Amino acid sequence: MHSPLLIDRDENIAKVVELLHKRKETHAIVIDKGRVVGVVSVKDVLKTILDRLRWGSQRVGKLYVSAIMTENPIYVDPETSVVAAARVMINNGISSVLVAKDLSNVESVGILTKRDILINFENLYGSKIAVSDVMTGNPIFVNPGTTIKHAEWILRENKISTLPVLEEGKLVGYLDARILALEIAWSYLKGDIKHTRTFIENTTVADVMAPPHFIQKDSSILSVVDLLVRKNVKGTPVLESERLESKLVGVVTETDIVGLLVKSSK
Repeated sequence: MHSPLLIDRDENIAKVVELLHKRKETHAIVIDKGRVVGVVSVKDVLKTILDRLRWGSQRVGKLYVSAIMTENPIYVDPETSVVAAARVMINNGISSVLVAKDLSNVESVGILTKRDILINFENLYGSKIAVSDVMTGNPIFVNPGTTIKHAEWILRENKISTLPVLEEGKLVGYLDARILALEIAWSYLKGDIKHTRTFIENTTVADVMAPPHFIQKDSSILSVVDLLVRKNVKGTPVLESERLESKLVGVVTETDIVGLLVKSSK
């Protein structure tokens, strides 16, 4: 658990983006008069901005946090075990859970994210296991020429957060929901986007993707955890060997690792 990023429900979306970027967070707790009233994530920001862009709206910057937040956020008691909290995340398809006796006093509220679990994973999970035992095989991927509109649709429709970027079978980049959301949000809110429909139709993955990173399929699960924490990413492509030119055989995400912890406790 760590101290949460707080944002007032009446703050505008530009402030949320600024704070998420500055703090390298994926979630912010929404407050109103000292009480927790919701949670807003980078995925909420991404969906809102792209929906507005599709309709040609230039007024996202005037949108308030209260309009895009998730109300009645799930929370667990501070005495709840990490494994039990992880199970709540997996069962509800969420990547964070609030920690509190109740939500009436924001000063007593914390947040536990999948990243927090990864940081402490070695202490929570002692068994040796290879990446190939955890990864999702035959992963969905995109090429550099894929539009950001289509990339976001792939993430949303398949309920995934990580996209390897391949060109002629070679890994050339990496994209996840956080990177895509913040890149698009910054461009929009800085006023760089003048023609909305042209932007979402013509901007490609190559314009926003991060440099490639990967893990070899025979690496230990702790090596994956270290990579995800160090690079602050939601997942990693898995390659056949240590060569960047080798075959993409899978993807491992924060969810896979947290799910492993939950399964091991049964």
